[in-house]
Amino acid sequence: MVDGSTDGTAQALSQLSVPFPLRVIEQSNAGAAHARNRAAAEARHDILLFLDDDMLCAPDMLAEHARMLLAGADAVVGDVLRDPGSPAGFMSDSNEAWLKRRGGPLTLFDVWTGQLSVRSTVFRAVGGFDEGYTGETAFANEDADLGIRLLARY
Repeated sequence: MVDGSTDGTAQALSQLSVPFPLRVIEQSNAGAAHARNRAAAEARHDILLFLDDDMLCAPDMLAEHARMLLAGADAVVGDVLRDPGSPAGFMSDSNEAWLKRRGGPLTLFDVWTGQLSVRSTVFRAVGGFDEGYTGETAFANEDADLGIRLLARY
């Protein structure tokens, strides 16, 4: 999902050679929550995987998400390693703090969509991302809100 990007992202994605079907969907900038909900609505399979564009993925990331989901998990939060070239700030600092303290039961502060897989039925059951959290004056609380609803029901 390309959400209003003007930096050539859509063109770069369309030129990727990958061993699976890849469909690039573009929309005017409507915010992360709307983009994620639209991508989930367009998805054709049972598992949704949300990745932020400034996160680094370990080579075994897909295998680890699949392992946990096959073991019965409804959602999986992976290590959210920020690309060193990304600007520092609240979100990146919070992600790095999470990596230092992880372990034990998840809290609402542990659900980051930088690397989150979730069953599509579960995502729909909790209502997806609340798009009211991303607008002209709001940013990023859709992650914590989704975390609250996921942890309350699953």
